[in-house]
Amino acid sequence: MKMTAKDSGEFGFVPDITSGTVRVVIERNPAALPGFWPRTTTTTPGRYWVFQCADVIEAWCPSLGMAQGIESLFVAVLDARDQPLLLLPLGIRSRGGVRQLVFLDETVSDYNAPVVFAGARDFDVATMRRVWHDIVASLPPFDVAVLEKMPDMVKDWPNPMRFLATGPSCVGAHGMTLPADWESDGKKRLPNFRDSRRRLRKLAERGAVSIETAQTAEEASAILEAMISMKRRQLLRITGVDPFDARPGYVDYYVEATRRLFAGGAVHLSALRLDDQILAAHWGYVLDDRFYQLMPTFLEDEEWRFYAPGRLLNEHLIEWSTRQGLAIFDFGCGDEPYKAAYCDQHWSLNEAVLPMTAIGQLWSLAFNARRFAADRLRESATWNTIKAFRHRLRSRRPAGWPAS
Repeated sequence: MKMTAKDSGEFGFVPDITSGTVRVVIERNPAALPGFWPRTTTTTPGRYWVFQCADVIEAWCPSLGMAQGIESLFVAVLDARDQPLLLLPLGIRSRGGVRQLVFLDETVSDYNAPVVFAGARDFDVATMRRVWHDIVASLPPFDVAVLEKMPDMVKDWPNPMRFLATGPSCVGAHGMTLPADWESDGKKRLPNFRDSRRRLRKLAERGAVSIETAQTAEEASAILEAMISMKRRQLLRITGVDPFDARPGYVDYYVEATRRLFAGGAVHLSALRLDDQILAAHWGYVLDDRFYQLMPTFLEDEEWRFYAPGRLLNEHLIEWSTRQGLAIFDFGCGDEPYKAAYCDQHWSLNEAVLPMTAIGQLWSLAFNARRFAADRLRESATWNTIKAFRHRLRSRRPAGWPAS
């Protein structure tokens, strides 16, 4: 299905949904909707997260999307005057013979949501369900919709897709409100400021310490390579399986996004070095007033654990974000304990499992059973024991090391 792109100046009109009807347009590429879909280098009157930007998605499709065999579908919901209401980056994947409608994610998006325009901001339950019915009727056939990590809000506007949720996600999301001035208020926001400075001084006794932000494509490539290597080692230690070999296209996504978006400033890479060795690295996005912490990595060898290189780099990024005038340091989805010490904001995430066929119904029953078992484990004493055991393993120190 095709649509004629409207001039972006027309977005100022109040969309007309009084007729109770919408028009659904589906394209295979967000570039087929020029002027509608936001990019990291442009803005629209809609609300969206960085993960919904067209140029981010354009890096995702030929890398992770293609490798995972996902059919990308870009859905535009328009009102009677062809004004945009919602833009949804969706795809259909086949897993075990079950066709699943999903957001374009595969674990690299923290927030899955539509781009929301003014006419959809105040959708009620009935309206969103009617719109969803129209969307589904326009899509290729699938067995079950699996819509994960949907926030209640898209920036400062309600997310109308929250009305489709069938339950909460197993994780939440967290953020830190950045102070207006680092010199007067910033250090007070760091829970371990003095301890971090002490560890940094100890590290400096071993060589020249530097914390750098990539300024050139060559520097970005070197930090990205180190980040991937450290993340591979971390996950291999935890799971016993090389995660990047098991997830085709995963590395390609970070390489492609860096190639496409680094020069424009949307992709941010940084590293903590001791002499010429990278001890910690980070890959993330910066857009509008937000720093997205996405891929923090560090060397976990016992030789470096005392110096907390990951923490040192993270706190540097918080300072950098404050000095850049950003408002939010977004720690993203995941309930890792360290986030509690920094974050003053929490965002609930939702999921919707919506079967369309008998096969989809069977799949959703199995999914819900697995989710129930996982939730019970997390709430049980067994899970508390596992967490305590992991904490002891992380906190062990070799003999003769300085006390923390």
